[in-house]
Amino acid sequence: MSEKNQHNPEVFSPNHETQEHDKGPKQTPEAVKKKLEHEQAKKLEQARAEIKAETAEKDKVKDKIAETSKSESGEFKGPVNNDLKKSSLRRELKQVRRHLPKVDQLGSKIIHQPAVRVVSEASAKTITRPSGLLGGGIAAFIGSGLYYYFSKHIGVKYNYLMFALFFIGGFAIGLVVELLVWSAKHRKIIA
Repeated sequence: MSEKNQHNPEVFSPNHETQEHDKGPKQTPEAVKKKLEHEQAKKLEQARAEIKAETAEKDKVKDKIAETSKSESGEFKGPVNNDLKKSSLRRELKQVRRHLPKVDQLGSKIIHQPAVRVVSEASAKTITRPSGLLGGGIAAFIGSGLYYYFSKHIGVKYNYLMFALFFIGGFAIGLVVELLVWSAKHRKIIA
């Protein structure tokens, strides 16, 4: 029986493995590395192609929705309306409030009242202008620094109200600069 196994090539023998490797050319580590890099590059290109195809498909769907959602007057009348937005907001707020402590839940209920929200959004558009805050901050910093320097050297008592006045003045200057920049850009668009 042992004689049959020695002559049968299908049965494993210690020399069988070495014979298989000796038949083909030996690959160097650099060749193996290049082969792996090439395979990875192919996989990466395939993934990129799949992502591009998915993105193109999503864009087509968005375009179809936009086309079907516009009325003849040009108004957008999509599947999302104000009632759906409000109910979604209520549900989301309820879910978030469950994870908050009791005091924060009460604060959230007060802050998200419709009247408070309207005032907050209106003040966000007018009072908290980034250009005004930037101008006010710069003017308050430089102005109060200079005022402090001169009050120390001249011997005048430092008045803390000056910081607020510098801030208000800088805020107004920032708003004026923003208005001038906006009007200059608007004129270029029209012309």
